[in-house]
Amino acid sequence: MASRGVLPAPRPKFSGRPWPVTFSDVASQSGLTFPVVYGEAGEKQYIFEANGPGVAFYDYDNDGWIDAFVPNGTLLGGFPPGEPRPSNRLYHNNRDGTFTDVTDKAGLTHTGWCYGVCIGDYDNDGHDDLFLAYYGENVLYHNNGDGTFTDVTKKAGLAQSRPRFSTGCTFVDYDRDGHLDLFVSRYIDSDFRNPATSRDSKACKFEGVPVACGPLGLTGEMCSLYHNNGDGTFTDVSEKAGIAKVGRRYGLTALAFDYNNDGWPDLYVANDFETPDRLYLNKGDGTFVDVVDERLPHVTYFSMGADAGDLNNDGLVDFVITDMRDRNHAEFMTGMEEIGRGLWEMERVTQLIPQYMWNAVYLNSGTDRFQEVARLTGMAATGWTWSTSRAGGRRPIPRTTRSSPPSRASPRQESCP
Repeated sequence: MASRGVLPAPRPKFSGRPWPVTFSDVASQSGLTFPVVYGEAGEKQYIFEANGPGVAFYDYDNDGWIDAFVPNGTLLGGFPPGEPRPSNRLYHNNRDGTFTDVTDKAGLTHTGWCYGVCIGDYDNDGHDDLFLAYYGENVLYHNNGDGTFTDVTKKAGLAQSRPRFSTGCTFVDYDRDGHLDLFVSRYIDSDFRNPATSRDSKACKFEGVPVACGPLGLTGEMCSLYHNNGDGTFTDVSEKAGIAKVGRRYGLTALAFDYNNDGWPDLYVANDFETPDRLYLNKGDGTFVDVVDERLPHVTYFSMGADAGDLNNDGLVDFVITDMRDRNHAEFMTGMEEIGRGLWEMERVTQLIPQYMWNAVYLNSGTDRFQEVARLTGMAATGWTWSTSRAGGRRPIPRTTRSSPPSRASPRQESCP
């Protein structure tokens, strides 16, 4: 999350040798076999059917081996009687390259539209807990330390008064009181059961052609910051902390990192569509201020995934935001080409921060300003890229894409088939 003043490691010399690495799909052999379902395979009526989940790799039972938690969705029309319903899955690492599904035993069986997952020991008992961001009702699971979890959402004060479309989350001790607080990003403020978002509404058509409803034509949502009271409960401080001041956005990934190395963790929210991303500077007094216009030269247009880390080993925290730029000119011209200079010119007139439809790699200059170097690194255009994960130092950055084979970008611009 932060560099914590760690000095940069010495850079090794490049060997000049090729990087003969390939990857093989071993999910079936490993036991990661439960299907992930988000809407019907052939048709998506609403945007929540098209979005997929994040995945958490963490050692839930403290045995020294990384386990896997995979969120899941469902079908809009439900499932026939007797047919198993999809559920989130927890896989225990067997220490031999395989996993065992322990979802039922752990008490984590739940069916719904889950999108985000974050890990943190919110009660400081030494066992990492789970928070899940849903379209509907979010869930906080307390890790009991014996391989089981308990739903403590209401007890912790995190129950919602109405269904909300939460997409991302991050545990972060923003006030440095020793207790992990919680930040939740949200996407659309709409109940899709409402006739206002029926298939005949404007939100479900593009130039008269029926499409999946949203986000265009629907109202964005508010992000929330919950303060940990230190007694197992949380209090919503979004207004008090200045998070609500920026208004409604199509929020997706939430990221916490100390970008200016002042010891106070800051927040970044990757926003989809024409609502620019937000960079919240932690002022150290319990409040935040959005400084995205001051710190970044431009932002992505359809911001999706985000991750932070020291990419060039200079002791400063950099970060990466993914977008939907097609990988070559042919794909661009037959896909999202119309979202380009016209909208950019319009936004310049309204004095918004410039948005470009390609990935962004922000290098921290150490001057409170970032340099954007995605094109210089060869990572600007990777297709519809929904997530990214830092591998550390000069090692590659894995990413996941839509309708294309998984790829992995390295500093040498090599990729795996």
